[in-house]
Parts: sequence; structure tokens; C-alpha cells
Amino acid sequence: KGMVAAFEPYENRVIGMAVQAKLRATEPLLGKDPAAALDIYEKARLIDPSLEVDCVFQYNYGLALYQQNRFAPAEEAFRRVLDLEPGPMRETMAHFYLAELARMGRRVAEAKSHYERALHINGAEPLMMKTIRMRAGEL
Repeated sequence: KGMVAAFEPYENRVIGMAVQAKLRATEPLLGKDPAAALDIYEKARLIDPSLEVDCVFQYNYGLALYQQNRFAPAEEAFRRVLDLEPGPMRETMAHFYLAELARMGRRVAEAKSHYERALHINGAEPLMMKTIRMRAGEL
């Protein structure tokens, strides 16, 4: 009662699958050529609007933006990651990058809060957790 379903056209599903395949192939570029990865992510966003609610995409997109010094949109992407209920690794790392961005913006209280949340979740690799503890201790 009162529920409405909107069926997605077949074409959109096919395009979505093709975009997802391209995005999976793009992930290794983040470490090698973030500018090329960002270009692909920007084009994918134009093709597939469902990426706005895709946690993995938003994290990778935020990381590519961050690596290209596009800090305002990176912050927006990492905040979106947190809204999408990520797993522990992405949640930890999203908080870390938000802390780093807050730190750059001299928003010390916000940076501390994000570092603390990242440390509490403890979802990153041990070496990264050590880095987060170090960065949090510098404030």
C-alpha cells in the first residue's frame, strides 16, 4: 500500500555493468596515475548517476580527488562515503582523509574528531593505523 516501484530500463542495467567493469579495471591506476583515474571517474559519473550512492566508487573518487589536490570535492566524496555506511576499512580511511583535510583547513577540533573516530574503528592496516596515531598525536 502506497509503495511505488520504478523499474530500471534494461539499457541502464547494461550500461551500469559496463561502467562497473571499467571502474574495477581503473582501481590500480589510483596508485600509478591518479590523474588518469580521476578522468575515468569523472566520465563514469556522467554516465551512471547510481554511482552517487556507491560507497566503493565514492571512496575511490575521493581518493583520486585528494591525490590531485582537489580538496573541496574530495571532502564531499569522503563525507558521502560515511553517509553510505562503509565497511571498517573505508570508514577508517574516510575519517583519516577528512581529518587530514580539516587539518589543512586549520579546523583542529574537527581533525581531532576524525582522527579519534578512525582510531576507534581501527579498520586499516597496522602501518596505516600507526600513521593515524602519529598524525593524531601531532595535534
